[in-house]
Amino acid sequence: MSKTDYEEAANLNALSGLYAGLLVGGTDPTVAALEGGTATEASYSGYARVAVTLGTLTGSGDDTSTPDTRANTNEVKFVAVVAGPVVVRRVGFYDAISSGHMLYYSDTDLNTSVATGVQPDFAVGALTVVEK
Repeated sequence: MSKTDYEEAANLNALSGLYAGLLVGGTDPTVAALEGGTATEASYSGYARVAVTLGTLTGSGDDTSTPDTRANTNEVKFVAVVAGPVVVRRVGFYDAISSGHMLYYSDTDLNTSVATGVQPDFAVGALTVVEK
């Protein structure tokens, strides 16, 4: 996951109280912000961000060798899509269950179509925050 501009000064080891959200817009969140917009979050009926707990910091603790990382220690499972399909492009980590600020977002475009009745979910360790 990449940092947003809002998160630049934060300490990866101090991150807590995070919520995962599904991003459905096709634009990279950094590009969207530079263009004056924001990433588009899912909004299907019953959708809500899901609490994320990050594990212990691993890595070298410096900028010269192994990047610092923290991965989710809980399964991140959203409510089932009620009218689909919903195309999930990225996952964002937010500092609040609603509104708030996106702190990190997944680097790659997942481009995953989630059908009606399917619960988007991410296994333990599937979502990793990396400091380079």
